[in-house]
Amino acid sequence: MIKKHEFNYLGMSKDSSRDLQSDKYFDAENIRVTAEDDKSKMAITNEKGNKIIFSIPSPVINFADTSITYTLGIQAKILVYKATEASHPRCEIESQFMLDSSTAKISGNQVIIGIKELRDSAIIITTDDAGFDCIWELTGLNNDNYDLELLYMADLDMSKNNLCQIIYNYENAIIQKIYFADGVHQVRYLNIRQSIENGDTRNLVDVSPSLLDIVSTYTLDQPQISSVVGGGSHTAGKIQYSYSLYILNGAQTVPSPLSGLVPIDKGQNNGGGDLNQPLGRAVNIKVEGIDPKFTHIKIYSIKYTSYNQTPEVSVVAEREIDNFDVFNFVDTGGSDESISLEQFLFLGSSPMIPQHIATKDNRMFPVNIKEQSFDVDIDTRAFSFSTVDVGAVAFYNILFPMTGSVSGSGNFVFYLNDVEYSMPVTDGQTLMQMATNLYNFCDSQSDLVSFAPVELGTGRIQVPVRHVNIGEVTEPYIAPNQFGLTIEPDFFQGALNRSVSRVLNNAYLGDDQTVQGESTLIISDNIDLPDNHDAINKDYNAYKYQSDGVTLGATGKYLDIEVVQTSYDLGFPEAQKFTLLKDREIYRIGVKFYNRRGQSSSPKWIMDLQAPEGNLNGLFSSLKLTMNSDFYVWLNDSSNFEGEDDKPIGYKLLRADRGLNDQTIFAQGIINPMVANKATSTLHYAYDQRRNTCVSPSSTKIPSQIRKFKNETPILGCQNYHLLNWGFQSADVGANANQTSYNNDTNEWETNSVFFGPSYWATRGSRKLKETWKTGIGGHMIAENMQFNHLMQFFSPDVLFKDGIAIDSSYELRVLGLIKETGKYNWSSETPPTAERLDHSAQYVGGLVGGYGAGTTNIIGNHNFLNDFSFFGPTNDSDNIATQQTFRQFNGNLYPATTNEEDNIYKVYGNPEITDEGANFKNYNNDPRLRYSNNLKTMIQDNFDGDDANDGANVQLLGVNSNGSKCITFALGSPSKDYPTEDRPAIEDLYEAASIDPAANGDGVLLTEFSKPEYIKYLGEIYGGMSYEDKRNSEYIEIGSYTAINDIILVTSPGDTYVNTFTFTKIAKDDFLETQQTYNRMTEIVEFRVETTIDLKNRNDLSNISWNDRQEPKHSEYTNYNEVYSQQPILTKTSDLGFKFKRVQEFDTRIISTKVKVPGEFIDSWTDILENETLDLDGQYGPINAVMTLKDEIFCLQDTAVAHLAVNPRVQVAAGDGVGLELGTGGILHDYRYLTTTIGCLNKFGAISTENTFYFVDIINKGIMAYDGQTVSRFSDLKGFHHTLVNDLSYDNLVIDNAVLGNGISLGYNPTSADVYFTFKQNTISAAKTSFSNFTLTFNEKIGEFTSYYSYTPAWYLNKGNTLISSGRSNSSVWEHGTGVPNNFYGTSHPSTLTLHVAPPGNEIIINSAEYKMETTDSYGKDLPTTGLTHVQTSNDYQNSGKVALRLRKNMFKKFRHWKITLPRERNKRERLRSAWGFVKFTFDNPDGNNMVLHNISIFYTQH
Repeated sequence: MIKKHEFNYLGMSKDSSRDLQSDKYFDAENIRVTAEDDKSKMAITNEKGNKIIFSIPSPVINFADTSITYTLGIQAKILVYKATEASHPRCEIESQFMLDSSTAKISGNQVIIGIKELRDSAIIITTDDAGFDCIWELTGLNNDNYDLELLYMADLDMSKNNLCQIIYNYENAIIQKIYFADGVHQVRYLNIRQSIENGDTRNLVDVSPSLLDIVSTYTLDQPQISSVVGGGSHTAGKIQYSYSLYILNGAQTVPSPLSGLVPIDKGQNNGGGDLNQPLGRAVNIKVEGIDPKFTHIKIYSIKYTSYNQTPEVSVVAEREIDNFDVFNFVDTGGSDESISLEQFLFLGSSPMIPQHIATKDNRMFPVNIKEQSFDVDIDTRAFSFSTVDVGAVAFYNILFPMTGSVSGSGNFVFYLNDVEYSMPVTDGQTLMQMATNLYNFCDSQSDLVSFAPVELGTGRIQVPVRHVNIGEVTEPYIAPNQFGLTIEPDFFQGALNRSVSRVLNNAYLGDDQTVQGESTLIISDNIDLPDNHDAINKDYNAYKYQSDGVTLGATGKYLDIEVVQTSYDLGFPEAQKFTLLKDREIYRIGVKFYNRRGQSSSPKWIMDLQAPEGNLNGLFSSLKLTMNSDFYVWLNDSSNFEGEDDKPIGYKLLRADRGLNDQTIFAQGIINPMVANKATSTLHYAYDQRRNTCVSPSSTKIPSQIRKFKNETPILGCQNYHLLNWGFQSADVGANANQTSYNNDTNEWETNSVFFGPSYWATRGSRKLKETWKTGIGGHMIAENMQFNHLMQFFSPDVLFKDGIAIDSSYELRVLGLIKETGKYNWSSETPPTAERLDHSAQYVGGLVGGYGAGTTNIIGNHNFLNDFSFFGPTNDSDNIATQQTFRQFNGNLYPATTNEEDNIYKVYGNPEITDEGANFKNYNNDPRLRYSNNLKTMIQDNFDGDDANDGANVQLLGVNSNGSKCITFALGSPSKDYPTEDRPAIEDLYEAASIDPAANGDGVLLTEFSKPEYIKYLGEIYGGMSYEDKRNSEYIEIGSYTAINDIILVTSPGDTYVNTFTFTKIAKDDFLETQQTYNRMTEIVEFRVETTIDLKNRNDLSNISWNDRQEPKHSEYTNYNEVYSQQPILTKTSDLGFKFKRVQEFDTRIISTKVKVPGEFIDSWTDILENETLDLDGQYGPINAVMTLKDEIFCLQDTAVAHLAVNPRVQVAAGDGVGLELGTGGILHDYRYLTTTIGCLNKFGAISTENTFYFVDIINKGIMAYDGQTVSRFSDLKGFHHTLVNDLSYDNLVIDNAVLGNGISLGYNPTSADVYFTFKQNTISAAKTSFSNFTLTFNEKIGEFTSYYSYTPAWYLNKGNTLISSGRSNSSVWEHGTGVPNNFYGTSHPSTLTLHVAPPGNEIIINSAEYKMETTDSYGKDLPTTGLTHVQTSNDYQNSGKVALRLRKNMFKKFRHWKITLPRERNKRERLRSAWGFVKFTFDNPDGNNMVLHNISIFYTQH
């Protein structure tokens, strides 16, 4: 029975079940179901062909007329560039493409590697894979008036291997930018409308290729601060500068290296200012050698207004660059803009390579990124050598046979330069063991240097040994026939003119308190040490020279450090501006390098340097860093670098930040003894009496005036336990030459002394020669004041001006020497206690009291009335008190301690105590014998009455209403409290032990330091430790200027220490004013030169004026210092990443955000990446391989997952009135949500979005997937293509992911026809299958089905309006679809086919015939009534007719427009095709380019 089945064309399904589907067809090629005219609606038409628009031309460079020419068809086109020799800015075309002065490189065939539609045109990026990389604009997409313009050409290192994803952003008519990413370079961008005509400084073609990178290369330099002058509005602080460059509407560079850090002070040696105090200052800045690629400059100030607090960062200038050689600017204190420190540090972004880019909310999002870091892998260590191990180094070779052993025990004796050495030998040692023991033995000898044993090819063991003091070299000899050995002595001088250094590894403190460790020998002409060696200088005092043994510094494998000492006049103000290396302090020195993009390497340790002495004598140390010839050999060897970005172009010297814990020297200052005060009515003449009184707990200790080591009127020199009220005068007072005094050493009275005994105490004529008052009347003797020199006080600016400091018992006191006094003055007055008037007042120059060599200036009253009852004593007027204001200057030469260094180092008793100004009594180290205060209020003196001829006055001085300055109080010696106080060192013991040059005559004070034990330099935790790892982890700060890699660095201010005069009130009146005349007042102003971290020239107190401009100043008037002036440049503090460093760090699941773009902005925000605004997806699902945008939402596709990003989410809640309240935005990249974790995408171009859906290809699951805004579906499975894609997709081919090279996926969309094109390029032969076919499969969104395969398989699709464009077969041409000859694609005709699946329910069938309706017209619309389908083929599971041609009136018949076909039988047989189902395939061969419309087909079959 013959049955009929009529088919409709509602799509293609390849997974059809056995049941007949009348609305689907099984297969189709080059057909279209949805047509443009109603006549063919729901019919099938053949696909229109495509026609070529352009072949991409190859540009030709013409140097003669500075042009690039290219030909489109017969049209010649030209693009003119600016010649290289033109003024700034220069075009780089000639430098990139010039072979010689007249010959240019020749471009190869241009291949499309990126394409993107614009508003009314398209951008095409091409390359010839040989440096000719071009950006074209294809116009006329909306009107078919096509044109192709070359916009830009340069060598961008692009390749067919790396296809570009392009984003387009329209800002305005003259700013339209493209951004493109190829996965191997940074995101690049350019304004395709850039031109001089549009107001730009250069045409697009003249833009430097490096400026396309969002982080460009540029010529580095740093701003220079010329001067700080008046005329601005700056407040107090310290300031430094940086700059960035940008091209208008483009990217900016990273900040330049920072300038030096300079103080903003009052100028003209008037000191600094208080916190936020306006100083009316301005800063002159200049920038030299600006990179001419850029158009604009921004100057940034980094200003510290508080110590170690976050600095204020401001944009102080933003200018168009009018002079590239030097840019000058005056920073008056105003700012264009304030920015956060984080904003500044992240300016300009870091080089980053994304695989993808996406946009949303005016931000760009790089995705799947590689961060490119910069570091330098080179040995920057330098080692110091000694003067001993230098010069003609002769080594002796002691040779042993390799076999054999020692028989017997005893000593192995050998001689070098006639010096005998004897090494113990043990019976049974192998000769190799003996050789090793010999090496260790020689290494342990102070006068021998040895190398490890070496096995020679002659069967012998060689032990090279050298005698330190070579002298006249003689051949060594060995005692013969010891222990059965046959010894062959040898001698050579192959190591001549080499010097030796020694470093320690794994150092430790030995039982003898010396530094021990594995000692390693370094030879100057073969510096080679394991990278992880601790490299601790074995002896800083010996090993401190370069390899020549003369030049201070160190020699390294690739660089040399020299310590250059230069003399300066310490009295010259300029000398006070240097920040120096503290004498004898350890400084950790490093270096960092810069690359051409402004990135800096991690710091590289060079050496730990002990600064040489000299600061206090005006011999200042600079650091000079020189790269040697081996460095430049390394630099010029390209194999050492992966690319130019890895090559250093400049460097900067560093030192580790020296915090309090890193200081081996706590502070430097002068020391002074104290005074023991005791209320007693007993006269103390004998030494023992005075000593016992002083060390008694009942005796309290108070501050003393400055006390030198020679006597002066009226102050006795340092003599422990000496009474302050013993008179003294110069030796020329002959009338009193027979007076006696007590000798502390002999405990006997002496005559002819300059001291005055008790019979002279009451003599009025010389009362002024005593420090304190002593009555001659027994009933009035109630107090004693004596020198107490075991307890001392240490005065230093680092103590006075620093808060929160602490010092412990680990510190030692080091005596440096004596500073000679250079001036002494006094302003002595008598005044009522509360009245602001002076009754008697005079100033003395050169002395402390009138006469005795002092010049006197009488101010008011009678100066003869002053000081007539001792220096501290009462006045001769019962209504007045005495005030003293001394000024002591110690700015003379430093007379150093001349004895061995260890003889001038003293252990401190307990913890040295920070003593505050005016502190009340306490027991030092809880020792009651050392009870002290830091004021003179208890300085009781004897009664004074009318019997002493004081005009009837009767006054007792109960004290001096003055306080001592903040200081350190300490005692020396044994840590035991049981140790006798009198046995502890006194200050004069320190002086005598130092053996000061007698020329100093004791006329000064001791300069000392509190320092850590010497071994701390080798084993301590300074800078975090001394190991290899510690040196890498130290935090380094910049010193000196940025220097080009071919230049030498000289840093004149390498440290953190100033050499300046410290003027302070050692004693000053108490803030509380006593109203009785029982309290006199004392002020002592002291000045001495000192090394300190305090910038003393920038104090904001009375130290900047003359000592006598203010009478009786308070302590607070001499202690005003804004600590910001001690600020170090810590902004860029860094440590070595070490093993944590990776040049390229891959974050293949990371998304990162840029700033928000604002149309017309000066600096393109899409080039400014927010380093901290990132989002990382779950890495278990693989990298992000594709990014899609659907309805302004971003989706990321991983190997097996699809994530939706929550970008700028806005949270709303309902208010009481039901109106939503916006709570604001969360983070930019707020969160993500997985839509699926079972399917994903591996192909960069394997996803595409339409209006409501995005589609993607999953080659792991071998299917086409879709997300419709609700769910992710296995789309191809649902539409009947599961088995087909499983069989037809080659994972091995498609995972290569480069359709241009023939293996990958290309997707396209035509919104007019609603067709989505899935093109699979599978050209590589697979191991699993001979080959896979390339094919394009189309899905039509209107009918919701796959509709056809197409014979065109382009690598690129582009749609604009009604126009669909693709790339040609070689990807070197552009073709327009739908306008060419039907069925002709890229010049080749391909048939249209339709395959029907006939599978009715029931029994077997025989397919007999087919009927259909069809119209055919030619290209002019003429009807072709005899032209129909050209071939037919039937088949089933075991039979096939083959392709059979259809011939009119043979096997095909027509009546009107109705056609009938007799279906063929099995090929080569006459059997009809019999099966439960069958296929019928119709073919329309169309070489003439006719148009076909095929209506419903009916199949007739017989079912049994």
